Amino acid sequence: MALYELEMLTSERVQELWGDIRPLVKESFESNEVGAMFSNPDDVLALAVTDMCAIFGGFYDKQLATVLVLQFNEQSGRKGADILAMGGSRLTEFKRNYWELILDWLRANDIQYLDAYANERIARIYKHKYGFTKSCVRVRMPLQEQQNG
Repeated sequence: MALYELEMLTSERVQELWGDIRPLVKESFESNEVGAMFSNPDDVLALAVTDMCAIFGGFYDKQLATVLVLQFNEQSGRKGADILAMGGSRLTEFKRNYWELILDWLRANDIQYLDAYANERIARIYKHKYGFTKSCVRVRMPLQEQQNG
């Protein structure tokens, strides 16, 4: 029987698995243009190796299948976290097995809120499947054309 396991990845483990993590983060960013505006996959590596984010990995039969990247912040004296990326395969199983455990871990670390910046399609998934509530909508007007590199 296949085994699905959760691991909170250390910075050393992130470096070891970066070849597997990067495509999942890239896929997450590409599926959500709002997230892609704020960072790219290599920013996540820089955050991870300096312990500026937490990465949870879901391993199915010892192979990385799912990643969740969280970055922490503080606003007006309240500690929060942002989902920078969540992607890969087996997301439904990841949610069913580990979402409440991750939320409990956040609460135990005095995190008072969890945010995710997402387009409307992704926001609906967060609201209906992950228990988020809609608190605001961010709108943006690009002032310069994005250059294709």
